[in-house]
Amino acid sequence: MRKFSIGIVLVLVVALFTGFAQAQDDAMKTVTDMAGRTVTLKQEPTAIAATGQPGAVLLYTLCPEKLIAWNSELTADSLFFIPEAYAALPVIGSLQGGKPAANPEEVVALAPDVIVYMTTLTKQTAAKADEIQAQTGVPVVVASFDLLSIGESYRFLGGALDCADKAEALAQYCDALIADVGEKAASISEDARVTFYYTSGGAGLQTSPAGTNHTELIEYAGGINVVDLPAESNGRLKADMERILAWQPDVIIASTPEVLKSVLKWENVNAVSNGKAYTAPTIPFAWLDAPVSVNRLIGLYWAAETLYPEVYGYDISACAKEFYSLFYGVDLSDEALADLLP
Repeated sequence: MRKFSIGIVLVLVVALFTGFAQAQDDAMKTVTDMAGRTVTLKQEPTAIAATGQPGAVLLYTLCPEKLIAWNSELTADSLFFIPEAYAALPVIGSLQGGKPAANPEEVVALAPDVIVYMTTLTKQTAAKADEIQAQTGVPVVVASFDLLSIGESYRFLGGALDCADKAEALAQYCDALIADVGEKAASISEDARVTFYYTSGGAGLQTSPAGTNHTELIEYAGGINVVDLPAESNGRLKADMERILAWQPDVIIASTPEVLKSVLKWENVNAVSNGKAYTAPTIPFAWLDAPVSVNRLIGLYWAAETLYPEVYGYDISACAKEFYSLFYGVDLSDEALADLLP
């Protein structure tokens, strides 16, 4: 009888702990995302995808061990900064309308616990997130990739994805940087403001008007965008040399060294003839706008110092070392930094 009782007790104990472990695995929570949507997801998500590369880059800086895919191919140069385990993640394409488009079935096959949709918050954002969620059957949470919302996005995702401590450290960095640049930019008088033309391709003719995510960091640093045309798609448009000659910007900023080569042929544009055409680093992710994500934080330092060195006085080398260490987990050597900076 005693042996039977002990056996029953052991069975009950095993069942109790098995049930507890299963309950822990199945534990769920409800969050309200940055689009105001209520979403139910795992208490501790371990496999996370993004709808586009902006979200994937933020997830890589926040919880790389939970990231299960990229949305765009990484460049060969970026592999120097990204460990092989993460560089080898599959590329799924975009779930939010970009190219290449993702196959929802292939995304679902990776078994994500949650999908992060980073975007500019508009009236259509919640509906688009609901559409992706219905299409995949996976919980979708929305976060903003607008420059001034990055800290808030980190805090929200840190809580939703069970990595709040690291999120808070990154958020504090974002808040401090944005506050410092904002304060210094406010001290620049109107007559001292620098005009700029930003180009991201098309032999220097592809550009973005004021108020878009592609140029917001340059504008936030105090630059005045000369492009006064409406955007055609994705915040971009095609200019022509007649307009550029009429605008005569003080500074030209090109997205890549290849684009800068085209710009440097424009001898009749004052910015070029005055030696004020520049480009920022592009690896592992471009400092300016490709993708429109947290990689732009170091670009904000760079743009501020490029436009107004007498106002900001930032040591870009020191800023880059701090940013790459905190966000990418990379300790930049002086040699690597020299190769990185244009």
